[in-house]
Amino acid sequence: MCLIYSPASFPLHFSTYLGCLRKTREGARSLSVTRLKANPSESLFWFPQFVAPLDPMTEVSDVCSSSACLIDVNRNGSHKDRDRTTCILSIDGGGIRGIIPTSILIFLEEQLQLLDGEHVRLADYFDLMAGTSTGGLIAGILSVPNEEGRPKFEANDVMKIYFEQGPIIFKKSFVPFLKQIRGPKYSATPLEGILQENLKELRMKDTLSEILIPTFDIKLMQPTYFSTREARNDESKNAYVRDVLRGTSAAPTYFPPHFFKTISENGTERNFHLVDGGVGINNPTHLAIFHSLYHHRKQPITNCNHNYLGEGCKDLLVLSLGTGKVTKSYDANISRNWGLISWVFNDFHAPIIEIVSECSNDVVDYNISSFFKASGNHFNYLRVQAYNIQSDIEALDNTVNTNMKKLREIGERLLDVPLSRMDIETGRPITLQGEMSNKDALIRFAKKLSQEYHRRRVHVNA
Repeated sequence: MCLIYSPASFPLHFSTYLGCLRKTREGARSLSVTRLKANPSESLFWFPQFVAPLDPMTEVSDVCSSSACLIDVNRNGSHKDRDRTTCILSIDGGGIRGIIPTSILIFLEEQLQLLDGEHVRLADYFDLMAGTSTGGLIAGILSVPNEEGRPKFEANDVMKIYFEQGPIIFKKSFVPFLKQIRGPKYSATPLEGILQENLKELRMKDTLSEILIPTFDIKLMQPTYFSTREARNDESKNAYVRDVLRGTSAAPTYFPPHFFKTISENGTERNFHLVDGGVGINNPTHLAIFHSLYHHRKQPITNCNHNYLGEGCKDLLVLSLGTGKVTKSYDANISRNWGLISWVFNDFHAPIIEIVSECSNDVVDYNISSFFKASGNHFNYLRVQAYNIQSDIEALDNTVNTNMKKLREIGERLLDVPLSRMDIETGRPITLQGEMSNKDALIRFAKKLSQEYHRRRVHVNA
């Protein structure tokens, strides 16, 4: 059996991949996965490997050690990286609801400061910060260096930006109904001014932590990803961070698409026509994980009996933050007669955009949690999400002060909620039996981050 996937379709096809591991039966002799390269410089392949016939009761974790292995034909792992745990922060898109994950980050940063001193910041701990739309804004801002090369902003500063600049970005004004249908709801000028003020001339290659930002290029009609690592190796992707964040925030119907170009030293120009990465990858956790596995692989794997999946999960510490699961839903009996306008604009909602976003969030979470659990490393993945956000505060652009305070309260109350995950079948959250609260889990996560932080300091001083 051969599965072929591209980065944009990964959530669906990774689910299929797990299903194949579960359902392979007598006579199914091989399983291979081939990744369609997004650009010619990539060298990431899944090669076919022989798989012995499986017992029908075989668990996923039993299959992972022999079904396939990942080989990077360009990588020569160093001794320095072989014992390294890669720490990842991933933040969903969600407009002003980014206040919810920011509340979680404030708590996490406070815990880290209790452990390691008031001078530490989140950028000191995470090797990679991935974010879509508002999540990309958070990741980008937290990775801005000051004049001394230290993080310029802490999590509390991000919260201040939401409360002070949110109403400016989503400035309320009377817009005729026909104009809302024919054009974007907001001007991008205020957002661009705020990005210029906070990010100035910072380019992708110069962020403190590596950042990974998904966007969608409507000219190429494919996802376009920007990362610090890639920017250091490809001049055409070394854009201003403000341009990248403006692109990933260009939510259709809310803001106009963003055009910019980069010019290499040899004069080569590359044009970008970007909209919000959330149209396909609102939860970028899977993208961040495989980006890290690719770039931080401990060493090339030549013996395919190695448990690559298990080893990969063991070397990752992942925190994934949502911006709230909404309660708004739609009835097939009512929507069966909808046309183009109703799917794009219905009772001040954009159903098609909401559906795509929610699907991405839940499917990615389900697959990644299964991925870590199957490899026996489920404690290395933590997803914190607020479920059942009420309709009066679910809007991406509701910047009324009372609403923003409610969002902050939701984030703060979320700390005391038991760990849970979304049931894909019912669409309802399931409390994980025997698990702790989000607060306890974050405290445990902070201790792991601190241990890795000190382990690296010892290694550097040795």
